[in-house]
Amino acid sequence: MSSAPGAGAVLSIWILLTVLLALFMAAILRSPPWTPQHAGQESASQPAPQEPTAGPPKAPLPRRVAGESGRAAPANGELKPVPDVIQPTEVSAGPPWGPAPKPQGIPPRDMP
Repeated sequence: MSSAPGAGAVLSIWILLTVLLALFMAAILRSPPWTPQHAGQESASQPAPQEPTAGPPKAPLPRRVAGESGRAAPANGELKPVPDVIQPTEVSAGPPWGPAPKPQGIPPRDMP
């Protein structure tokens, strides 16, 4: 009899792990060693990367300054709202509701 109820399961796991480790070590030892000549054969089957071109691209992107949208503003500086666009609402300094109602039948507490 075993000393603990799970001792058989623990022994089975140790045996399984030992067998897997032995198989892994055998696979590594049986594989051929890597040499630089193998690297040349592997790279011959892959297409060569494209060489970078000298000079700027054919059609450069327009340069913008931070904050510009790319659209020209009117000469007088007055911007008109765009139709079919939700405009920002005006915000007040306080909450949009009043103070909470006092509950009925409960005496008020003095706050320190």
